[in-house]
Amino acid sequence: MVKTNELKGYITAITEAQSLFIVSFQAKNDRSTLALTLSRQHYYDLFPAGTPELGVEVIAVIEETPERINLKAIYDPAGDFLAEDEIPEIVALDAASSPKPLQSVAQRQKLLADLPYDDETVAELAKLHDEEMNQPPERINYGNPVTGEGGQYD
Repeated sequence: MVKTNELKGYITAITEAQSLFIVSFQAKNDRSTLALTLSRQHYYDLFPAGTPELGVEVIAVIEETPERINLKAIYDPAGDFLAEDEIPEIVALDAASSPKPLQSVAQRQKLLADLPYDDETVAELAKLHDEEMNQPPERINYGNPVTGEGGQYD
């Protein structure tokens, strides 16, 4: 059974790891904090304008199943909104970028066989991937957790 909740609260921290982001969300009038893990793509889908401001009251739309909690959206209720269908460029981009389902395994195999590649290109992509995966995660100094002073962003 899928249950959707809207929680009013604050993003208290965002931590970037190698292949995911951890968004700490504290619901208003609640002492506990949710740690929501997001893939890089899902993070950039939720925050296309970049990292959101911390400590601003937002609404998180969370979908709960017995197996997991999925963050569907986070938005500022006092912010400006534009309906997606009012911007024809976004609708056209979504239509052009949405993947078309493959009808059969044979069709998928043919598509893969038609991809142009050479050993040099594959080696270069593997090297770039390895370099990216070996980057140390960024360390953020949040300062004194009680007073909020002395952090990286003061």
